[in-house]
Amino acid sequence: MTNSVAQEIHSLKMLSAKIESLIKKEVGAKIEWTFRRNEQFTISGSPQDVNAAVAFSAQMNSLRLEEPIVYDEELETSFAYLCK
Repeated sequence: MTNSVAQEIHSLKMLSAKIESLIKKEVGAKIEWTFRRNEQFTISGSPQDVNAAVAFSAQMNSLRLEEPIVYDEELETSFAYLCK
């Protein structure tokens, strides 16, 4: 892995942490934010937290759901797939 790729990965991880912190502060939702592709993201966490984070994103008019929120019973985790 080149140094520039490592720096970009680090930057995305830092940005994810900032987004997670903002969502926690604004709506109390503890989620994991993942960058999938250019302008595509995943929010994962408990069903209540994912719903709150998606609603917050919708209020900001910044992102939209690509498909309905998915719940994985085995993992007890919801996943929301978002895009710009």
